[in-house]
Amino acid sequence: MAERSKEYLLHQQILIEAIEKEEFYLFYQPIYNLKQKRFEGVEGLLRILKEDGGYYSPEKIIEAARDLGVQTELTKKILERGLVDLKELLKRFGEMTMAINVLAQDLSDEAFLTYLEELLVKHDLSPRYLALEITEKELISNYEEIKPRLRKIEKMGISIEIDDFGMAHSNFRQVISIDFHLLKIDKSLIDEIIVDAKSSEIVGFLILFARDFGMKSLAEGVETKEQVEILEEMGCDYIQGFYYAKPMPKGDLRKIFVNL
Repeated sequence: MAERSKEYLLHQQILIEAIEKEEFYLFYQPIYNLKQKRFEGVEGLLRILKEDGGYYSPEKIIEAARDLGVQTELTKKILERGLVDLKELLKRFGEMTMAINVLAQDLSDEAFLTYLEELLVKHDLSPRYLALEITEKELISNYEEIKPRLRKIEKMGISIEIDDFGMAHSNFRQVISIDFHLLKIDKSLIDEIIVDAKSSEIVGFLILFARDFGMKSLAEGVETKEQVEILEEMGCDYIQGFYYAKPMPKGDLRKIFVNL
């Protein structure tokens, strides 16, 4: 318990320093269009460097940010960094989208939406190039509070994506009440589609559900050719995972997008 508390305090200290000095990075994991056979977007992922060259756990950093009350400040800095990179990527590689994760805590403040609008204007970017991801768990736990904000984001022209779908007790009524652009099927289900018939049926159902309600589907954590083949047969739209590309620094994206 003492060791855990020490680690928790360390993550808080590291986070505060990273925000103050802006000593954090964004890695980008490419998103593959399974039907068009091409990469056409990225997801921005937080990274804070350790002294040994590794990276602190993003989940623990986000947990520390929540508890310290600096989550929205961190999200704003991630968005700022992400849009700077997006502007450059659009110039170098042409059309693509960038997805950034947000929490319900971010959306609970009306000022966050104003910040989004001002940030897009500042960087002279169309909202159609930006997507915001919120997890299924965050959506279900905070639905009534954030629903009006999500609808305003829709009207701004920013895509909204529901992440980690299939982990929580899914509430389909809540999902279809918001105009989500993309439903991201959780890795825990994708891991089992080859060996577990029930998981395979659930994934197939979610792909059809997304299509029937005007959403695209994306499978997270795809790592094998067999998974790709099954997902393609099911009609999945997008794939994200180590099979195609790991998260990487912005500079390495040229290996992925340069030939598009």
